[in-house]
Amino acid sequence: MNPNFFPTASSLFFVIFTFIIAIPPYFCRENDQYATCGNSFDCANIQNIGYPFWGEDRPNYCGRSGFQLTNCQGDVPLISIDSISYRVLSMNELHESLTVSRADLYEENCPTYFFNATLDSTPFVEISTNQIVTLLYGCTLVDPGQVTPIPSQFNCTVNGTTSINYFMVEGALVTSNLVLCRSSVRVPVNETSAQALGKTGATTRDLQVALASGFGVEWNANNSFCDQCKGSSGWCGSNPDSNSFACFCADGVYDTRCNTTAQNGPSTRPSLASKLATASSLLFVTVTTIISILTVIPPCLCQENDQYTTCGESFQCANIQNIGYPFWGGDRPDYCGHSMFQLSNCQGIVPIITIDSFPYRVFSLEETMRSLTVARADLWDNTCPTLLFNTTLDLMTPFTSSSTNQILTLYYGCTTVVGQVTTIQNQFNCTVNGTISVSYFSVDVDLVSSNLASCNNSVRVPVNGTWGQALASTNASMQDLTAALANGFGVQWNLNDTLCNQCQSSGGQCGSNTGLNSFACYCADGVFDTGCSTTAQSGPSTRLNLGLKLAIGLISGGVVIIIFVIIFFCHRRRLLSVVARKKRLEHGKDLRVFQELKNEEEEETVRKMVMVGLWCIQMNPSDRPSMSKVVEMLEGSIELLQVPPKPFLFSPMRSTQDSCSALSSTSYEIE
Repeated sequence: MNPNFFPTASSLFFVIFTFIIAIPPYFCRENDQYATCGNSFDCANIQNIGYPFWGEDRPNYCGRSGFQLTNCQGDVPLISIDSISYRVLSMNELHESLTVSRADLYEENCPTYFFNATLDSTPFVEISTNQIVTLLYGCTLVDPGQVTPIPSQFNCTVNGTTSINYFMVEGALVTSNLVLCRSSVRVPVNETSAQALGKTGATTRDLQVALASGFGVEWNANNSFCDQCKGSSGWCGSNPDSNSFACFCADGVYDTRCNTTAQNGPSTRPSLASKLATASSLLFVTVTTIISILTVIPPCLCQENDQYTTCGESFQCANIQNIGYPFWGGDRPDYCGHSMFQLSNCQGIVPIITIDSFPYRVFSLEETMRSLTVARADLWDNTCPTLLFNTTLDLMTPFTSSSTNQILTLYYGCTTVVGQVTTIQNQFNCTVNGTISVSYFSVDVDLVSSNLASCNNSVRVPVNGTWGQALASTNASMQDLTAALANGFGVQWNLNDTLCNQCQSSGGQCGSNTGLNSFACYCADGVFDTGCSTTAQSGPSTRLNLGLKLAIGLISGGVVIIIFVIIFFCHRRRLLSVVARKKRLEHGKDLRVFQELKNEEEEETVRKMVMVGLWCIQMNPSDRPSMSKVVEMLEGSIELLQVPPKPFLFSPMRSTQDSCSALSSTSYEIE
């Protein structure tokens, strides 16, 4: 080991002393979390929002998971509850309640996907006055000849086909056996809207108003903890890593409430000599510890960086082995792959990959050809899926469909065209809510465009060429359809191939920078954009040896310790100084300035000026008196003045036009 890597004691202390002299004043301010979470924020049309909500420029630690507000530059905030997006129409923090409406039903009664609005496993519950409106889609009359009119009808047009739908507050339509419907959606509405929809003659306009008006929900986010925290002059928040409650205080972070022991007794401000003595002791302990560890330091400190080693190993997911870049999942970290190539279900039968928000089963993977064989997870063993959507591999994904694939079209909810004499082959049935609907599949013929059938919905799915030919024959069976969907189709990927080739040829391992979502080349001596450093390959290794690592660590550790010591004493000095002065005022004790005064009249005048000055620098502008009130306070009796509600270490930034006398309010309220 080269002893020259270790700096001399004089140079080490010179660096530390430089940091002490040059440390900027902002290190002495309150901790950022306490200062940040004490400010409310605005989102869209809702103002002065506080805990447990966060979003826009308010960090997540000032709120709770599940309470993020988005669309703050739009007309109303949005909140995601149980993976469903809701518009926030109003907020009442006192009663801890919201009025929300489903974003997908705000202006459209015919959503793309049918799902109920549930608040299970969330911190939200519906208020008791809500009522449920049921939307029924794809309905047919049980008796086509029935003449009894059915109210509350509305229509939806999908792919040029109009379906008949109904809405109701109670379940009378279905239970009276008047109609059969393919899908239903349950949505809460407020009591007033429910009454309007329950009337005879309710219109589609009434339905739209009810869905747009939304419904009430209440939340619960560690309310008792938050009350304790605010009662001890803290601000409520959370630990994003553990999703647990946190109380942010001027002197640190606590579990439920701020530490009140620091406010008992006089200020314990340390002297400069005490600071330096403490800093020197800490530095001595740090140096001694590092030198002691040096004699028994394990060899593992000399190993290559973890990312280079980890990404150099392939992994197995389900039945597929030796998988490398750009895939990741299982025990392989995300930085060894690309964000769109995560494999899940690695403990199952086959891996699952998500493409364009939909899951696919992966049957085979050819890294050399950069190709996969996949099958839609919802159609793998079921020809009648819950959600109907086409398989698309658009430009937003790195995947493209293989040229040998053919397109299979599945038609659902079909009826033959009146007068049609040509028999339609390839029929299969689907049962939805106990009703059997007629469905067809076709590879070459568009049944709707050819006027052979009228269908409510259709789904386009790729299949491999062999099965496409089998399904195109006139005697194709249901077993052929099931087998074609189960065997899947081919896709190819194209992702940073040139960059990865450069990286691998220079001895690196391909990966990504997850924070920037960009390519990264992990090398033995660090992380690079495209390829490893060639200078390290042509000469001796440039890895930092053990001595240099320890020397850098020694200097950095000493500097960091000294900085934190100064921050601690500076912060403690300011906090205890303000608190001590306020307590002396509350108990009627003299500040040191009063000791220089000659008579009681001068002392009373100074007391008034101090009290008025403290009122004028309150952080909340509404707490500051107007100029007329200032004059009244100075001219009045000292017994009528009250101590300001809170001491603050600093005030928010103000414009040059702001002053104590510029406040328009003439009221004088005391918390």
